[in-house]
Amino acid sequence: MKAFGVSVSILEPGIYCWNQHFNENFVKAQAELMWNNMDQEIKDAYGKDYFNQKVEIMRSYMNNGIPDIMPVINTYTDALLDAFPQARYQPMDNYFKVRCFIATHMPEVVYDYLYIGHARR
Repeated sequence: MKAFGVSVSILEPGIYCWNQHFNENFVKAQAELMWNNMDQEIKDAYGKDYFNQKVEIMRSYMNNGIPDIMPVINTYTDALLDAFPQARYQPMDNYFKVRCFIATHMPEVVYDYLYIGHARR
């Protein structure tokens, strides 16, 4: 796009709580829909307990986000109005910046040990 004089910026918001859409009823409805549409072979292979564990992890995300979305709005404003916009914006707190860095640049086993394994304990 640069050849046409268009600057492109990527905005990657961290984990923000927008509970209007991602709430208990939404998670339950999506889990029920997934389970009902899943092939019987997959249901037999993983089982309902394993599936419910994953649903509980999704439910835990409902309360772990940042409720103030102003940093995201400010980032959109900066990306649109800056004379020299950055190629990438990441409006999130330092915890999630480190987590994204580890997920992107470290071996998967490191991320799994730090974050996925932590969720199971």
